[in-house]
Amino acid sequence: MSHYKSNELKIDDVRKKYLLIKGDNNQKRALIFISLFKKIYDKYHQRLKDENSIDYDDMIIDGRKGIINEGYKYILVDEFQDISQARSKLLQKIQKENRAKLYCVGDDWQAINGFAGADLKFFLNPETYFGKTIDRSSLEVIPPPSKVTNFLKWIIPALILAAFAFGIGKNEGRTFNEILVAWVLPNSVASALLTAIGGGKVLSIITAFISSPITSLNPLIGSGLPVGYAGYSSPGPNVVWPTSTGAHRRSLLALLSQAMMPW
Repeated sequence: MSHYKSNELKIDDVRKKYLLIKGDNNQKRALIFISLFKKIYDKYHQRLKDENSIDYDDMIIDGRKGIINEGYKYILVDEFQDISQARSKLLQKIQKENRAKLYCVGDDWQAINGFAGADLKFFLNPETYFGKTIDRSSLEVIPPPSKVTNFLKWIIPALILAAFAFGIGKNEGRTFNEILVAWVLPNSVASALLTAIGGGKVLSIITAFISSPITSLNPLIGSGLPVGYAGYSSPGPNVVWPTSTGAHRRSLLALLSQAMMPW
């Protein structure tokens, strides 16, 4: 029934299709089915009318009447391979009224909703129903790095080192080694400790201890990068499924220790 409604078919059009069926017996069975379907369909719609109700397909079909220009610039559609006639017309109406660009994602190998009215013709021939498609080759070109990003890679560490120099100047009674230890020790110990609590491997813990003070100098590099790579490269299982609340807590702490920049 949903297939019939979503494609906005007429019962006479369905009856004509029985001629495509091979075999007299099969054609008779098809005509009997169509006759029964028509009675059930009419009864169903009368029930909806009596209860002043609509179904999902009615919502899609009748919804086209209220479409106006609301300033939409882009329409995003997922699982486009499962679109039906009614949904296609709804999209076309929204696209036309808003002069919007339509972005669709789908996979024809996953087209499994034909029983509910989905029709692959909209997926395979979008130009016929939605207008000319854009040239996607430009999307495959990786843009050059931003000058701002390149600038930040150096200016932020420079500011941190300048802050070090300022701190040394303000703390003349303390040696450089003392200030360096005050920076390294909290970073290294906290990162290594949280990695250990989270169930990290020995190599991951050591990597967290060594890399954390260094990666903290550049906010574009998180300590989780070297720690994660070390954990992946070391022998042994790389995934542990938590089995208790405590295990969940330890896993969360491990993630936090690897994701937080200052550690």
